[in-house]
Amino acid sequence: MDNQTLQGTPQPNVPSNTPSPSNSVAQEAARPVVLKRSADAQGVSPKALPKKPPLTKKKKRKKAASSQGPIRSQKLQATEKSKRGRFSRKQILIGLIAFVLLFDIAILSLGFLSGAGPKVAPYDDPIALIQGQLSTNKSIAEIGHDSALKFESYPNMTIVNTSNLKPIENDLLKRGAGQDGTDALYDEQIVKRTLQLNSDWVSYLNQDDQTMFASIKKESPAQAKMTELGADSLVAYHRLALGEIRHAGRNYYIITRASYTLTQGGQLDAHDEVFVYKLVAQSGEMVVVDLERLAPLVTAPEPVESEPTANPEDVEGMPAEGDMPVEGEMPFEGELPAEDMPAEGDMPVEDMPIEGTPSESPPDTESS
Repeated sequence: MDNQTLQGTPQPNVPSNTPSPSNSVAQEAARPVVLKRSADAQGVSPKALPKKPPLTKKKKRKKAASSQGPIRSQKLQATEKSKRGRFSRKQILIGLIAFVLLFDIAILSLGFLSGAGPKVAPYDDPIALIQGQLSTNKSIAEIGHDSALKFESYPNMTIVNTSNLKPIENDLLKRGAGQDGTDALYDEQIVKRTLQLNSDWVSYLNQDDQTMFASIKKESPAQAKMTELGADSLVAYHRLALGEIRHAGRNYYIITRASYTLTQGGQLDAHDEVFVYKLVAQSGEMVVVDLERLAPLVTAPEPVESEPTANPEDVEGMPAEGDMPVEGEMPFEGELPAEDMPAEGDMPVEDMPIEGTPSESPPDTESS
């Protein structure tokens, strides 16, 4: 049984190179069907064949997009746009316009908070301006205004180039920073600080009061100059006159004239000087940062009309020419001695009233 082959059981394949039994029919081996021969089979080198151009990135992306659906394709397009430029020209223009508008709004808001706003005209009446600040004075005998105090009259001052000075156009210093919550104005604060500084200077010399330095910016040239002014002396402040107020940029100037007397060791030293003060804004107020002392201009006195000389013929009781007694003769009763008789034309007017007028002395021309 082991060596027998059951009927119907397939026999193992016999290799083609195994000789067939003599009783079998010889058959030709089937040829394979060749659809396309390779280059090697045709005897052609693969390097000699033309190469197929590679797909570009764009085509690859389109192919990938088409294979992954429309959603994936939109994402790829958005990515490509972002790589070309994140914003279009229209978007950039809109962004610039929005930035300008926001910047203007920020500037307006900052200006409103800092006190900027509509222009405020300065005082047109200097007397009213000074009167409103007289309460700061405690030591000066007389305060007034002098219209002759002008910067153009002192072109050689060194504290400022007078050609750069301009009148104040916008008088608003800071909103709500004035007394009782009112707006602080430049000209008011300048006059107030000038009066306060000069008044406190008297207290500094006479009583060693340090309040004066509240009107001066610390470590400024004005601090050293005011400390040295009248040092080791007592002072009597007679008069302070205020003149023009001008500005050059953020620096403000006022010109004044001071009349005072210093006393040191029993010696009196009278002064009549012009002072120019330089002030700047600080926390809604004005403080002095520098000053310059100048000699006042010498002005010619105004001419005074002299009284007309009385004519002796028109004076009652005056003897006519030729009726005067000769020297050495005794005058008759009612006549004056020749040596006591004033010369013609020298008769004092106050003693010889004009005929027809009351016997009153004319006004004293010297006192006027």
